[in-house]
Amino acid sequence: MSDNKEVTLFIQCLVDTMYPEVGEAMVRIFQKLHIPMSCPADQTCCGQPALNSGYWEEAKAAARRFIRIFGDPAQVVVNSIYFLIFIHIRNSVALNGKIMLFL
Repeated sequence: MSDNKEVTLFIQCLVDTMYPEVGEAMVRIFQKLHIPMSCPADQTCCGQPALNSGYWEEAKAAARRFIRIFGDPAQVVVNSIYFLIFIHIRNSVALNGKIMLFL
């Protein structure tokens, strides 16, 4: 990220609903560092909660939606190691390793 290429933020559903200040802090940090970013308005959920609860079809649908929204950006930044592991295991081929962890 040192070359200031645009990053795309994925704010996981747990952060979005329970801890929105975490997502807001991520935005402020990137702004302060003058790193261009985007945060797709149509992002929702990666499918991990559905998968963990045994809702396979719902999890697959959410993962497909995630890939459709985030499959193209040069760098996707996330704030959850659990999400990172999940999405790498489930979608690493489709995303070509373009996800970075932001803690």
